[in-house]
Amino acid sequence: MSDKKQKIMEASVKLFSEKGYHATSIQQIADTLGIAKGSLYFYFNSKEDLLVYICKYYMNVFVKEFELMMSDPSKQPRDRLARQIVMKCEQFSSNRDFISMFMKESFEINDEIHQLIIMFKAKMLFATQHCIIESYGEKVKPFSYDAAILFDSMSDGYLGLIMMHKLKLDVNEISHNIVERLDDIVKGMLISKLKPILNSQFIDEIANSYLYEMRLNQEVFDEIQFIRNILLEANLEPETLKEVQSSLKVLESEFDNDEPQAVLIKGMLALLKNLKIIEIKKSIAKIESYM
Repeated sequence: MSDKKQKIMEASVKLFSEKGYHATSIQQIADTLGIAKGSLYFYFNSKEDLLVYICKYYMNVFVKEFELMMSDPSKQPRDRLARQIVMKCEQFSSNRDFISMFMKESFEINDEIHQLIIMFKAKMLFATQHCIIESYGEKVKPFSYDAAILFDSMSDGYLGLIMMHKLKLDVNEISHNIVERLDDIVKGMLISKLKPILNSQFIDEIANSYLYEMRLNQEVFDEIQFIRNILLEANLEPETLKEVQSSLKVLESEFDNDEPQAVLIKGMLALLKNLKIIEIKKSIAKIESYM
């Protein structure tokens, strides 16, 4: 991410948190940064485009940190379950403006943000579900999705009290307490005659669809962002830079569509190839491979 884009995002998150998303205008963001309103539109098509970018950025950061911790072989499964609660609290504290913006504001959520939220929650759910199986063995597998949902609900309940009501609770004590309660829940599930509420096959089908699409889209967006950063430093003529920036936005838009237009994507990539900038050749090839 370019320094300018980072500054725009940080200023916007702060304003959205303080004033509200709907009450904050693009002009106010530009004024806060001391730049012309038109300069901001060079990086983002609209306020909604900016909001989507912000959500993608923070959710990607949260997921990467979460996955790194949950895949740490030096930690036992129960320790990873406890640690994820502490990590959530740490992420909330270090990104308070974003969390405050997201929890307080009532967005008219578009399809892209809706999908981001679903995929974000799916990633968390499946990592927790696998950790529960590691902790309690294969016998718990039929109930593992229900257990993961209950675990997340307990965690979010306490964290909500800390974040929204500012209760001074010991997060480490909460995390270990919840893991102990999970022991009771799993024991009860195994001796109960009740069937699991969540059907694992149905959940798996949804998960595979969402996680594959998220992984594919994120890889494409990462390559496009890499190209954008290279071009910003390439000393291109203003008109040329404006044209290629537009082509990158078209690429992002097309790969977000359920049915991207191959002809349009090829046209945008052809324009990038004509620049003959060596540093972006590999990224262009990777994007072509995703078509």
